[in-house]
Formats: sequence, structure tokens, C-alpha cells
Amino acid sequence: ERLHLEGLARAGLGQPERAAPLFDAALRREPLRGEWREDLVVWLLDRGDLDAAHRHAVLGVRLNPERPAIRKALEKIDEALARGEKRRLDRGPGEPGRIAHPASAFYGF
Repeated sequence: ERLHLEGLARAGLGQPERAAPLFDAALRREPLRGEWREDLVVWLLDRGDLDAAHRHAVLGVRLNPERPAIRKALEKIDEALARGEKRRLDRGPGEPGRIAHPASAFYGF
């Protein structure tokens, strides 16, 4: 829990080089924490990293098929990749690199 929360804090402070390893460590310890993976996917999308967001969304759907938010994220990412987008997927209000309210801000619920 601490690793995930610290990752969110570092992401919110615009410190991606410190946030990424914390998110990864948290998910290595508890890979079935679907809400954590959703937060990571949202953050990766904010950073414009479609490839990493896609990898984590695919894994999230496999590990947590009951979570609609991760499925919705994967659909949006797949659509963006099909349109030929390489890096950036706009998510609406918010600042790039910041997580205002993890997952819900991106998915609109």
C-alpha cells in the first residue's frame, strides 16, 4: 500500500523517474490490485506512453476481468493505436503527469 501511495504522490509532484519504480514495485508485490493497475494506466496515458499503458491494460484485463474501468481503458488505447497514434492519448481535463483522481477522472465516472 505504501509503495502505491508514494507512487501516486511522486506522480502528482511531476516526478516520473521516481513514480514509475514505485508503481512497478507495488504491482510486483500485489499484482491482483486492479485499482492500482488502473492508476498506473491512467498515469502512463497522461505521460503519453501508449505502449506501456497498453501492456498494463492488457495485463489488468487478464488479472482482473471483472473491472470495467481497465477494459474501457484498453478499448480507448486500442482505438488510439488503430488510428495510428503513437504517443499521446488526450484524457480531458487535468494536467499531464498529474493524477487528480486516479482512474475516475480518465474514465468519467
